[in-house]
This record gives sequence, C-alpha cells and structure tokens, in this order.
Amino acid sequence: NCTAYITPYIANATSQSQQCVQCKNNSYSPNLENGKCVDNCTNGFFPNNGYCIRCYDSNCLRCENNLQYSCSMCKQGYFVKDGICVSSCNGLSEVNVTDYDNVTVFNRCAKLSGCSSSCGIYSKSCSEKNDYCYNCTSFLWLIQGTGQCLPTSCPSGYYNYPVNTSVCTKCHYDCAICNQTGCSQCQPFYERYLDRNNRTCKTKCSPKTYANSSTRICENCSDTCYECVGQYFNNCSACEAPRFLFKSQCLLQCPEGMVGDSPSHKCEIEKLKRSVSDIWHITVSLGGVVIIVVIVCKVLAIIGIVDPKYSMIETLFALITAVDTINRIV
Repeated sequence: NCTAYITPYIANATSQSQQCVQCKNNSYSPNLENGKCVDNCTNGFFPNNGYCIRCYDSNCLRCENNLQYSCSMCKQGYFVKDGICVSSCNGLSEVNVTDYDNVTVFNRCAKLSGCSSSCGIYSKSCSEKNDYCYNCTSFLWLIQGTGQCLPTSCPSGYYNYPVNTSVCTKCHYDCAICNQTGCSQCQPFYERYLDRNNRTCKTKCSPKTYANSSTRICENCSDTCYECVGQYFNNCSACEAPRFLFKSQCLLQCPEGMVGDSPSHKCEIEKLKRSVSDIWHITVSLGGVVIIVVIVCKVLAIIGIVDPKYSMIETLFALITAVDTINRIV
C-alpha cells in the first residue's frame, strides 16, 4: 500500500530498514502513521489528506483537527472540558458519555442546569459554555458529536443506537447511511465502495468483487474470476487455481502453444517457460561444443590440413551454429 520509501540513517545499526513516507489513495490503508499505511488512525491522531496527524493535546485520544480546542475524548484520569483535557472539573459535574463508537465510555465536565436554549431548553446537562448537550430529556433526540437536542429522528449520517433510546449515533466517517449492523451507503465525496458482505466502505474491493463507479458498491465478479473489472466472464484481471488468465478470461486449459504459469496464473507462450536450470544446461552444453570446434580447427591448422588463415572462419561458423541450435531448442 506504500508508494514511496526512505531508509533512515541509524548510527551503529547492523541493518537498515525502509520506512514508508506516502500511501496509495485507493488502497485498503490510505493513511500514513509512523511509517506505516493504516485504514484508521490510532488514538491521539486524526486523518488529514492521507496522513495521521497528532492531536494538539498530548492527553487527547480523539480530536477533529490539531487545533487547541478540538478534543472529544481524553486519556483515563482526564476530562473533556470545552475541547481540552483537564485533570479536574473544578466544581462542574462529571458526566459519563457513551461515544459514537458504541464502546468507549469517557468523562466530561458538565453543567446540570442553566443550559442555554441553543442546547435545547429541556437539556439535562451541557458543557460549561452551554453550547454542547451531553444528555436530553424525553421526546428529544441527542445527536452524538454535535451536542444538539432535536425533536426529529436521526438525520442522515446517524442511526438510532443504543436501541430503545433517543440517541443518534454517528455512522463511520465514510458512511452516509447506516444502522447497528453496518453501512448501507457510502459517502459520495469519498472514493470508497460498499462491501455488502461486511457492510463497510472500502477504498479497494475484496477479491471476487469489483468497484462499480456508478453504484459505489463492490459488485460480484463472474464465478470464474478471482479479480475483475466487470461482471462478465471476459472481465477478469486475475485468476486462482486451477484457472489461468488469457485475454481477460480465466481458463481451465491454456490455448495450444501456451502453458499455464503457476505463480502468476497466466497463460504464457510455451517456449518462454524454459526453467532457469534448463537454459543453464543448454548454455553449458553448447559452450562445450563451441570450445571443441575451436580446438579442432586449431589442431587441423597446426598439422597443415586446414590453412591457418581460415581457422577464424571455422570458429565464427561454430558460434553461428551454436546460436542457431539455441534458437531451435528454445
């Protein structure tokens, strides 16, 4: 998944290893983090144009950008207070919040009364600046990640979770429509395609499926293809055993005059399938023939049977004969 490498210098190191500096945009892992290509940035980093950038606050586990007041989750022992991580709420209440990944529960500093109307007049708790709701009263929906309490059901990009609550949980960032089982439609502005098997959005479709640019869905290839660019049997781009690729088709048997190459699973011209050992033995054998012919020519010239000035002609003839023999054998 890496398109560019560097080899950093390490003093007194016994060996040097390459480090990735740029990832493929259309790969499974398009974001670069600490010399590796990853799909999702780890805690403390956020994705930005193919790179995982560290959050501004070293105690922050999740942020939207690298600005100072953008943290939404802190390390254990710290609390989110107006976008920064603090060790104490200083008079504010500690409120447990379930994040939109439906797993992480973390603490925030919150007010339990006096929240402004921008947070919803019936809000139970909010941030110190009154502009971010953490909980809502009955009949209002809490939109996770925005801090809003709304009277309508979950908007696009959110789904109702946990079930039997009035909480709208945010879909994965590259998913436009989802529910608790996964994504059903990818965001149009991301170059990603819906894998209907595991209901996720991918930059590259899995084997036996291809990226349909019209539907933004990973559609099934023909049963004969391992990888393909379309749904038909002659849209194959790669094959698996026992088939071999020939003119965009995966065949059980290669055409006459061709043989199947096992590593690549492609049909190749038969004479190109000579093994390295075969070519080596042929070369050694023909080299011996050339040496014998040259020696015979020299001996015949010495004893006077062949004129010495013609000995080089016989040598050249021997070389031409050897080359012709190679072409006939291969």
